[in-house]
Amino acid sequence: MGVPLLDMRTVFISYVLTTGLCAVFMTSLWLQNKQRSPEIVLWFVDYLMQVVGLVLIVARGTIPDFLSIVGGNVLVILGTILLYVGLQRYLGKETRQLHNWIMLAAFAVVHTYFTFADPSLRMRNVNSSAALFFIAVQCAWLLLNRADAEDLPATRPAGIAFAGFCAAGGFHLVTNLTVPSVHELFDSGILDSAAVITYQIFFVALTFGLFLLVSRRLSGELAHDIAERMKAEEALRKSEQKFAAAFQTVPDGVVITWRSDGTIIEANQACFDMLGFTKGEEIGKTTLDLGIWNDPSDRNRYLEQLASTGHVVDFNCMLRRKSGEVFPCVVSGEVLEVGGREALLTVIHDATASKEAEARLRELSDHDPLTSVLNYRAFYELACERLAQMPSDSRAALVFMDLDGLKEINDEFGHPAGDQALVVFADVLRTAFRDSDVIARMGGDEFVVLAMTRGSGDDDALLTRFHEKLAQSNAASGLPFEV
Repeated sequence: MGVPLLDMRTVFISYVLTTGLCAVFMTSLWLQNKQRSPEIVLWFVDYLMQVVGLVLIVARGTIPDFLSIVGGNVLVILGTILLYVGLQRYLGKETRQLHNWIMLAAFAVVHTYFTFADPSLRMRNVNSSAALFFIAVQCAWLLLNRADAEDLPATRPAGIAFAGFCAAGGFHLVTNLTVPSVHELFDSGILDSAAVITYQIFFVALTFGLFLLVSRRLSGELAHDIAERMKAEEALRKSEQKFAAAFQTVPDGVVITWRSDGTIIEANQACFDMLGFTKGEEIGKTTLDLGIWNDPSDRNRYLEQLASTGHVVDFNCMLRRKSGEVFPCVVSGEVLEVGGREALLTVIHDATASKEAEARLRELSDHDPLTSVLNYRAFYELACERLAQMPSDSRAALVFMDLDGLKEINDEFGHPAGDQALVVFADVLRTAFRDSDVIARMGGDEFVVLAMTRGSGDDDALLTRFHEKLAQSNAASGLPFEV
């Protein structure tokens, strides 16, 4: 007999180890922030419950079933509810939890029934998936919609992780209702194993999301603390130890410069690492000496905003590392006083990863995923823009096309062949029309092209070239059908 690709017991043990490491990480986060944010203790309690619950589940067969099956799963769901309550308190959005406590009681009753009265692994999986989905939806909604506007950038990563839990829980729920089930947890097949691995991945992502949530709030509070505590040298000396600890633990780069000439008087290690300079190379030099600003005019605009409001939030610019690499940053700053002299506190966030993710999401939202041409919405926006900018002596040709016999191709050769026909046709459009023309898939087998022309003869030439390219593609494609 073959060995399963994914042994469920091994998967659960891996889940326990990963959750344990995340719990250690969360313990450190709580210990560092328990005075500033005492509600994080509920996050810490949740992580401990997750570890204990998973250990009880893995211990099935060596401890009573009530502890392993009912107790372990109840701890997992209870811990998630406590995490939700802790997030509400952290964001100042606390609400009553009667519905969740009722759900927890119902979950325990259902799990007990399908453990002892009518044993069914399928129904226990359905019960667990439904409960997790129910709580994860609330957490995702809190972090992605109910959080205050200024908190949304910080809450979004954890909110996306909870959205992933929703998707994984929904998928696990559907598979358990539709796919034949085994009777023992550790005999589960690849779909159940994959679901547990997916939960594990999103749990790690959630841990980092919560860390970012705390770190972003700490970054914002840091600027305020420094502005208040550095009004005089005496106040600075009294708060030096606390400030230094926070200053060095912020993951973003923090630098203090004299407002008059930009000379750097202090920076944290994250700033040195981000820009590639050593402390000796940075301290005492100006930002212009080091060539940190890719465009020196950005510094002027940054200073102008500081002069007008006294602070800057989310200033987008390009900075340069010592190596010469240019990278996108989001800069926030505050004017403060150091020893009776005006200085600037600047927090630098490396936005490389977020900008790449935004660009990828923007591309996905504007393009048809199958053919990579524009979708209907993006076509409409770009077409309106092109027509509005069209010179008075130009003409616009709007060409509508659909594929003949696509249903027959799907019926005879299968839907993958139909998809291939659409892809081939999109490639023909790209080669037949110019880069300046706007090509889009309207949906199904319908395409549209907006082409700027000079006269009616240009229209004929466009269509002639299109038919030639289509004929060449059909001749060279090797497909069992013509597009």
